[in-house]
Amino acid sequence: MNTYTNMKIMSEQLDVVFDEAMAKQQRERGDFPQSEPTNKARNLLEKARITFETETPPLTPIIEIISNEERIDFGTLGNFSVIQGKIKAGKSFILLPLIASRLCPGTNFLNSFIVDNETTNNKVLYFDTEQGRTRTKRIIERLEKLIKKEGESYSHKSKEIIDESLQIYSLREFTSKERFEMIEEAIKQSKAKLIIIDGIIDLIEANDKEEAKRISQFLMSATEIYQCHILTIIHENKEGTNSRGDVGAVLDMKAESVYRIVKEGKRHEFIAHHTRDKSPNKIHFIIEEELPKLIEVNNDLQPKGRPKKVKGEDIGEEWKKQCLRDIFLRSNKQTFFDYQNLIYWLKQIWKESYSEPLGDNQAKLLISNLRGQGYLKQSKPKEPYFITNELLKFWT
Repeated sequence: MNTYTNMKIMSEQLDVVFDEAMAKQQRERGDFPQSEPTNKARNLLEKARITFETETPPLTPIIEIISNEERIDFGTLGNFSVIQGKIKAGKSFILLPLIASRLCPGTNFLNSFIVDNETTNNKVLYFDTEQGRTRTKRIIERLEKLIKKEGESYSHKSKEIIDESLQIYSLREFTSKERFEMIEEAIKQSKAKLIIIDGIIDLIEANDKEEAKRISQFLMSATEIYQCHILTIIHENKEGTNSRGDVGAVLDMKAESVYRIVKEGKRHEFIAHHTRDKSPNKIHFIIEEELPKLIEVNNDLQPKGRPKKVKGEDIGEEWKKQCLRDIFLRSNKQTFFDYQNLIYWLKQIWKESYSEPLGDNQAKLLISNLRGQGYLKQSKPKEPYFITNELLKFWT
């Protein structure tokens, strides 16, 4: 390589270094080069702007959950939600009363799920990406049994209702690209208000950040454009703290609500993991004759290891990580908290988890425990606490 070539390469390298340095200085000063705005950008900005005069659709619940004689939104039109759980936790079974309530307005299924009896468009799209055609057909057979059992005013026409208002598809044999295109086309054609994708992970090629962005953008756009609600089903990670992989992490953060299905022995729990509005109480059920059956759970049947006083050894690592993740999500991804603010959030999540209050002294002990295990840190005494990067990297 001659001298001229060497000098040219060095010059090019110096240009790159210089450009990067200049760009860094511009970022620090906030002095970005101004580009000419396009007509398209102007039009989009005008469309996106919200003022007092902007007409917006009401937050219309797609299904409501009856909790302590109060009706709480499960999900609303224009948004999407997530149900997560481990394999065989009972995710498909909790869908039965959800769908039945939509097909039979005014009827309370599992003594928990109900849809306003004035609902006119009760169409439901259901996509099963995991099961073959034979097992997918069992869903409509179980739905018929459930409607005959609990939907007294609809029992005599259960088959007609299912055929007319439920479109169910088995997508197991198709590629991820074909599944995605089929679902998008069905949403456009059907005008259904509730769309269920049982196996959202099967619409992607890889569970990475790029695919996570693509899927989440599709869900946000489709629900807004067609004013429907999309309910996605996804497996949990091994730790049981959130939905699996990059796609699961993004969906958890973007969703209107995230619910968990947890199985303990023969009992299943349907839990509001985090919601944008009020959360309902846990729903406990068992599977009997291939249908979910509601059961009452006394305090002595709460999750094992429920401490009356907080001690580090009494609380599982899963609960601690999940608790801090909930605080992070509910506080709009805030990572720093002063002492009183942190106590407030711990009390909130503790009560939701164990249905009993957490005292101030117990909350303080819990903070000490979380700090001692490296989940929380402080720059120095009396400074705000912050969630460590070791945890945050799994949530962002």
